[in-house]
Amino acid sequence: MTNEEMKFALDRANGALVERIGKQPYIRLDLALFDTGVWEVGSAYLESDMRSRFAGERRDTPEEAFASVFKAIAALPSPEEAVTREYLGKIASAIDYATEHSIADEYVTPLRGVTMAMTDNLLTKEPNT
Repeated sequence: MTNEEMKFALDRANGALVERIGKQPYIRLDLALFDTGVWEVGSAYLESDMRSRFAGERRDTPEEAFASVFKAIAALPSPEEAVTREYLGKIASAIDYATEHSIADEYVTPLRGVTMAMTDNLLTKEPNT
């Protein structure tokens, strides 16, 4: 890969990441060659808290590194899916909190119903609908 091809591929990867997550990452993807001789397209942080680094797998060639990061981008949840997952996580945390603190079932049962309904919906939903 030439320098220009790598720049173009990196711009394409950053564009695909923005399209997939629905916003600019806090820190964009970069291309790195490590002292072990492997390449990685990564070092992106999707949120300003920088708790989770996003990258493809380290590969032997730049082409393989780009293929890996495009695969990782495709596997990311859409913005809508991410919100749903976060919502379900918060409900699960509320249920756990209620259980730990012996909150009456009348307050917890509706939350369990929400998680069951959403899980059933997610399991039966056709891809890309």
